[in-house]
Amino acid sequence: MTLYEQTDDPEPIDLTAMIDVIFLLLIFWMTVARITGEPDPAAVDVPRTDSARVVDLPMELLTVELARGANDLLVGTERMSLEGLVKSLERGPMPRHVMVRAKADEEANAVQTVLAALATAGIKQVGLAVRGIDE
Repeated sequence: MTLYEQTDDPEPIDLTAMIDVIFLLLIFWMTVARITGEPDPAAVDVPRTDSARVVDLPMELLTVELARGANDLLVGTERMSLEGLVKSLERGPMPRHVMVRAKADEEANAVQTVLAALATAGIKQVGLAVRGIDE
């Protein structure tokens, strides 16, 4: 038998390595599709309600309203920055209750920054209120 003669029994091809590569590619694409398909974690859908109710608020309530982001705040009737709010909390009497108000389309990171600053200042009770976009 010579080297170039064809035999009746072809040698079977081992497909194990090719199947392994296909499964690895399949796992890779499933993982990448899952990662890129996730929504932005900072985008928060604010729940809507038709049954908003008025809550009796304590008299010693300090209202912090986000005017345009975390660095433009309306504290009571006074407009100040986040640093100004922290400084006024450090030198004045500490309020027992703080209500943080923001528009429904406000960035979640801005609200989180204000809440973190209040927690650092030692405020224990913080309430959240959401205004509609039209208000």
